[in-house]
Amino acid sequence: MFLRTGLPLRLENSRLVFRGMPSVAPAFRTAKELKDVATVTMPDNEILYAMYRNIQRPEHRELFRQRKVRYDITVMLPRMLGAEYPKTVGHYHSLSLKVSFPEVYEVLYGRAHFLLQQGKGRIIEDAAVVAAQAGDVVIVPPDYGHITINPSREVLVLGNLIAVNAQSDYKLMLKYRGGAYFETPKGFVPNRKLKSPPLRLLNARRLGRMGTKSPLYSAFAKNPETFDFLTNPEKHLKDLKRVLPKK
Repeated sequence: MFLRTGLPLRLENSRLVFRGMPSVAPAFRTAKELKDVATVTMPDNEILYAMYRNIQRPEHRELFRQRKVRYDITVMLPRMLGAEYPKTVGHYHSLSLKVSFPEVYEVLYGRAHFLLQQGKGRIIEDAAVVAAQAGDVVIVPPDYGHITINPSREVLVLGNLIAVNAQSDYKLMLKYRGGAYFETPKGFVPNRKLKSPPLRLLNARRLGRMGTKSPLYSAFAKNPETFDFLTNPEKHLKDLKRVLPKK
């Protein structure tokens, strides 16, 4: 299956196939790595999703290097975690200067729910789920932790752009055994280890994009300055605060 990424990539048997460009070996997340954030125990070696990091055409290597950004693709399998829909481990991002690095996602295939949460320790001040489908773009604002959920029986394929200096911090997700909410076919269940506000349900198509569009790779290659907010979020705080309005 051809993926609308702006790259010569296909999805075959839930694996990326690279044609006419350098291939990237995936890193796998297994059930063992999700055991502390899932509500059920699974065989440790069960593969739940694959991450293909730092994908680029040779002619764009210098552009990515200068802009200090990388492009990744994640393939999530539709394997239920007991009563829970498939999800990523979830994490927060390291600080740029005064705020954490943002990130921008696109849905390349399938449907996604992005759980975004902001707070301190076990006190969550804001929790929102952004529903997205193929062609949608979602920006994770500074200082928000995030988890991606696959609420379907199909594979979910995501692309993302993020600053190479951004580090993923899993400590809080692991400490509280997940995010603010768990999603099941019956709805969202609050994580009792956290004190969270009511969950806000949002649609990606009604949120700010800051001029970004899918496919992200092509958009970045054509207008890299549009994505300056990824590496210099402090310069774009006014616009970044509009991405996920709280009212």
